[in-house]
Amino acid sequence: MQSNFLYQYYYLWSVALLVPFWALILYKKKTGWEEIIYIGILAGAGAMFFDRYVSFRDYWHPQTISDLYNFESFLYGFFYGGISAKIYEVIARVDYAPARSPRWLPAAALVLVNAVVFVTMMVFVRLNSVENFMAMLAATTALLLIIRPDLVKVCAFSGLIMLVFNLCWYWVILLIYPDAFKDIWSPAIQKGPMLFKIPILEHGFILAVGCSSPLLYKVVASSRLASQEQFEEEREAPSLSRRILDAAGRFAVPIAALAIVLFRMIVFGTTPIRLKKLLSFFL
Repeated sequence: MQSNFLYQYYYLWSVALLVPFWALILYKKKTGWEEIIYIGILAGAGAMFFDRYVSFRDYWHPQTISDLYNFESFLYGFFYGGISAKIYEVIARVDYAPARSPRWLPAAALVLVNAVVFVTMMVFVRLNSVENFMAMLAATTALLLIIRPDLVKVCAFSGLIMLVFNLCWYWVILLIYPDAFKDIWSPAIQKGPMLFKIPILEHGFILAVGCSSPLLYKVVASSRLASQEQFEEEREAPSLSRRILDAAGRFAVPIAALAIVLFRMIVFGTTPIRLKKLLSFFL
């Protein structure tokens, strides 16, 4: 093991490398901050749950500051989700503006669909956790594109851009910590196919994230391509109290998802989830 510090705090310092890029995306897309935060919280909640109860068991085993609350996972999902939600718009120099506040019912339904697909894959298909996760996001992406076929270009280019971004991120990580995959990923993943010295599953995972992240908010908020004049009009904002109420409604689903994950951790700790029992609850 090359360095105890690099190993012990790998998850934290590798996620910290994302912060400047997230801040740049937020600066470039100040008018789209709601989508960045919305997708970030939702992805962060999902990453916390996925890591603690699934991928830490069969895919990788990074150290976390807290044995129970893997906040590094939340930070990873928050920053990566926020970046992937808007990176296409930054590079393509286009803007999507929401036509309404995000509707909570379609968003909640999509989260539920994700859960059902993932649990079904885990129970009936003999794949590892990340392969199941990729299948879940692929199903979600297909559903969102059926609803909004005009977002195919956003989906495809976001996925490709995030592949390149992720490749650069890992190259920086490997410059700092060349033994990262050897020390932290499971032996089965290390023995699997590699592309550019990175497990091919990592590329597939990021492609799935990059394709799906920019779609959800745009679908539930009916976002459309907008001109700068439209954004200028939207800056004539309502009163502070109205803003607070609007924000509470807009972020209801991601905040509820995070609350459910934290509640599960507080009440049940690291107790494994009985997937067949969970699936019977859904079906």
